[in-house]
Amino acid sequence: MKRINNIIIQRALLSGVIFGLISCSTMNLKQYPQASPILFQNTQPKNGISIVAQPLLDGMESKEYFGVDLIEKGILAINITIRNDNPSISYMVPADSVRITQINSVNIINDPESEDQQAGEVAGMAGAVLISPLLFAVAAQQLSDASIIEENFEANKLRTTTIDPGETVAGFSYFNWDMVKAIDTPHLCVKVINPVEDISFPYCLDFSVKGEQQDEN
Repeated sequence: MKRINNIIIQRALLSGVIFGLISCSTMNLKQYPQASPILFQNTQPKNGISIVAQPLLDGMESKEYFGVDLIEKGILAINITIRNDNPSISYMVPADSVRITQINSVNIINDPESEDQQAGEVAGMAGAVLISPLLFAVAAQQLSDASIIEENFEANKLRTTTIDPGETVAGFSYFNWDMVKAIDTPHLCVKVINPVEDISFPYCLDFSVKGEQQDEN
């Protein structure tokens, strides 16, 4: 009986040590901060809607928020913050309408669904990036880290939502980095819908990815 009790105690201690190691090694990811109101001072409101796009280019910051250097893995994450200052209209922004284009004509920025855009669309729609490449980044680490990275990647994405007057929503859209960095003048466009009147309009803005990312080597 004494021998059995010793075995039970040893197993309990071993389980405690293993649990302690897992607990200590499990990553804690930071939450991406809200866009500063100052950033909206440089935006051009359209029907009360203002949008700020912040590409995540720094490898260290990427590891803090996602647990892995996304650029190194070929993924560009862009934090998109949408503010509705229209006093009487609630808008809907479909998450799958977010796209990056190379502006080839004035018509593209005025109408991102025009035929002209097809010649300028390079990075395509958001959401085309698979999560699976992230899992290779933690292949040598514990499985719990991979799970956290995958869940965080999904939880942080921009979702289709209705934005009421005075509200702000934010989230990440993910794109193929190799395609985006090849664009000289990238523009991000989204579709804004007034569901009550069943009308929509595009909101486009430019952003830069040149000379800001860390050396990938």
